[in-house]
Amino acid sequence: TATITIPASGSATLLDGTTPANTVTTAEGAYVLTGTTITFTPVLGFSGPAASPVTYRITDAYAQNGSNTYTPTVTKPAAPTPPALTSTGVGTADQTATITIPISGSATLLDGTTPANTITTAEGTYVLTGTTITFTPVLGFSGQAASPVTYRITDAYAQDADSTYTPTVTAPAGPTPPALTSTGVGTADQTTTITVPTSGSATLLDGSAATTTVTTAEGTYVLSGTTITFTPVLGFSGAATSPVIYRVTDAYAQNGTNTYTPTVTKPAGPIAAPLTSTGVGSAAQTATVTVPASGSATLLDGTTPATTVTTSEGTYTLTGTTITFTPAGGFTGTATAPVGYRVTDAYGQTATNTYTPTASTQLPAAPTPPALTSTGVGTADQTTTITIPTSGTATLLDGTTPANTVTTAEGTYVLSGTTITFTPVLGFSGPATTPVTYRITDAYAQNGTNTYTPTVTKPAAPTPPALTSVGLGSAAQAVTVTVPESGSATLLDGATPAASVTTSEGTYTL
Repeated sequence: TATITIPASGSATLLDGTTPANTVTTAEGAYVLTGTTITFTPVLGFSGPAASPVTYRITDAYAQNGSNTYTPTVTKPAAPTPPALTSTGVGTADQTATITIPISGSATLLDGTTPANTITTAEGTYVLTGTTITFTPVLGFSGQAASPVTYRITDAYAQDADSTYTPTVTAPAGPTPPALTSTGVGTADQTTTITVPTSGSATLLDGSAATTTVTTAEGTYVLSGTTITFTPVLGFSGAATSPVIYRVTDAYAQNGTNTYTPTVTKPAGPIAAPLTSTGVGSAAQTATVTVPASGSATLLDGTTPATTVTTSEGTYTLTGTTITFTPAGGFTGTATAPVGYRVTDAYGQTATNTYTPTASTQLPAAPTPPALTSTGVGTADQTTTITIPTSGTATLLDGTTPANTVTTAEGTYVLSGTTITFTPVLGFSGPATTPVTYRITDAYAQNGTNTYTPTVTKPAAPTPPALTSVGLGSAAQAVTVTVPESGSATLLDGATPAASVTTSEGTYTL
């Protein structure tokens, strides 16, 4: 304010240009005259001496005027002093802080020295909206921000001041994984699914070591992604006594552990079928027992397990999965005291039944061996194979006499095991005119005979080369002819064989 001195019976006024006024408004503020007092109200943000001071005029009692100016000076107020801001939140929940902005002032975040409304750090993102800074932490960050955001306050007088906003993140509660279970039958795989926190992980524990595979006496656990697969060992049943431990880790490196306990139900027990067989006379007979995987079989002597059981009708012997019945001398017909047998599976479940053999007095049909043939070239050996009945024998016949070797004018036959080998004589070709006879005898001394007829194809005919020689004058010349084994050579006088051939040029003698 400023006070005007007015003469007695005089008056005062402000001048808006040249117009008297009680109020004059400029870009710097408003001037109001009340009585003898001029009041100046500066506009917010103006400072310094008024560049457009107001003019006032005094008029005395004689209507005489005088004018002058009123120049106010505005000093800036104190600059803003923004406080350091903080907040606390849990996990990824947004946190906020409120900035106090002077009237007609402004606020901004600083990215280094650059004003910005959004700033992103490795710890999270800061966004300024109005007077509120919102901090959104990245998943996994906890503790006090190591890179707090800087914010700047500017007042109406363009005076700046900076401060910081430092949020603190408290890690959320760590994971508490549940105990997991599953149920399956026998060796079938069982699975369960782990719930893993966002950006977390899961592992199995073998003792204290992290792994994806754990093997126990009861089976194997394999972790793939979030799925644990349990493969039971054959024979295990019940709830696992050594359940696997799994661990879940969240984005804040906080751990939680629990167990996965599978339960195995036994599969259906084994089935033992009634076994039978038929043999002739005292010949041994067999039957095969079907044994479950990793199971076992035994004969039963009454109720006692045994590998050999003897009755008045014969003897039963179990070897591996084969029961052999050897009839007692003179026993025929169907066994009236069949042997009992029992099978046990890998889970200890059992099933029993009987093996009933029959000894027949009727002999089987006698063997009927087929006619055998083979083909070969020249003196090369030829072979054929004889089929011999179980417990039977074979022989060649030299006339009616059994023999292992038979020689004819066409070649030699040799029997070794089930193979007959024919070695042709040099020069023989065509089918054998005296094929060898062979005889098969079965376990019941019944015989059957037939023949083995080899055929020999001639080898390629000889291809003698043209022969030449050189000599001097009337001296004799000689050349050697190559003759095949057991073959012959002759000269030809025209087409006639000859030992000597004479021409006008000389005489050839072989």
